[in-house]
Amino acid sequence: MGHVMERSTARVVANPACDRSGAHPGWATFLGDLDAAFAAVRTWDAYAPTPLRIHVNAARELGLAQLLVKDESSRFGLGSFKATGGPLGVREAVARGAHRVVCASAGNHGKAVAWGARALGVPAMVYLSRAVSPARADAIAALGAEVVVAGETYDEAVTAAYAAAANGAGTFVSDTAAFGDVDIPRAIQGGYATVLFEALAQAAEVGAAPTHVVVPAGVGGLAAAAAATLATRFGAARPRLVVVEPEQAACCLASAMLGRRTIVSGRLDTAMGCLACAEPCPLAWEVVRPGADWFVAIGDDALPPAMALLAAGEGEVPPVHAGPSGAATLAALLALDAEQRVMLELDRDASVLALMTEGAPAPTGAMVIGS
Repeated sequence: MGHVMERSTARVVANPACDRSGAHPGWATFLGDLDAAFAAVRTWDAYAPTPLRIHVNAARELGLAQLLVKDESSRFGLGSFKATGGPLGVREAVARGAHRVVCASAGNHGKAVAWGARALGVPAMVYLSRAVSPARADAIAALGAEVVVAGETYDEAVTAAYAAAANGAGTFVSDTAAFGDVDIPRAIQGGYATVLFEALAQAAEVGAAPTHVVVPAGVGGLAAAAAATLATRFGAARPRLVVVEPEQAACCLASAMLGRRTIVSGRLDTAMGCLACAEPCPLAWEVVRPGADWFVAIGDDALPPAMALLAAGEGEVPPVHAGPSGAATLAALLALDAEQRVMLELDRDASVLALMTEGAPAPTGAMVIGS
């Protein structure tokens, strides 16, 4: 069992399986060649690194040396980091001979798959649960995908999409390996390392060396990409990795406490809809399990202060309208009490990189995906 602290707005678990003994080069094999994935993303039409925001005042209020926020709200005009992975999954499917692709989504993965499918000239079918907003469904449909509503939760939509693919609807393009396929989820999650590659380079440009990286979980794909990138880049001296989840869907935290991958029960009702996942991806969990230092679960009541801080801007930092899932990392930092900050070593020597993974809906655009 990890050491646990419970408070009204945040719950913190120190990962009992964390292994900081060395470089762990094998971790990257779970996600494929991260450098190659990053190189592929950079060939796409209109590629540009997303901004790294330096929040001086917020860092001071939090008692930190630095607070760096990687802003994914402008990524390829799709509004989230998922755009770095979904098209790579479609490309892998097409390389296998797929003529149609099927996926399930809470919104952002569906947009990424639809976008990639349109660029590669294959039809896409995207399954959404009834919890997904009409605006997200419309954004996916606007990219040319067929939208199917099935189930009350994300996990039920995933099951329906897999069944449709198994019955001949198309090749299943999933960001979780729960249904046995490894290559497509590996391609997708490897693409997510783009966010870390960019952020670390941008931090170095401004003379910052993160001591902590804070990422949201969901099924764990981005967290795994972060863990693998940090481990292979820094070895035993890697920054501390903090993984954030909704209290109602803290599947990675629960898995860490049990010592094995597990499924959380309940309705998973949370404003952080893109993180409302009941079970970690098996592929990702193999990296997150030894790679994360701490898991933090927060309630929806932690979100408004973080979203307000981002929307207000600060000095040269422009206002950013984050989605609830995107604001989760900053919300977790704000929700921690003094004792929890000590536990996470968040003090005046800490330089924190927080990934802000989704913003407000943005216009969709065309792109070209290289071979």
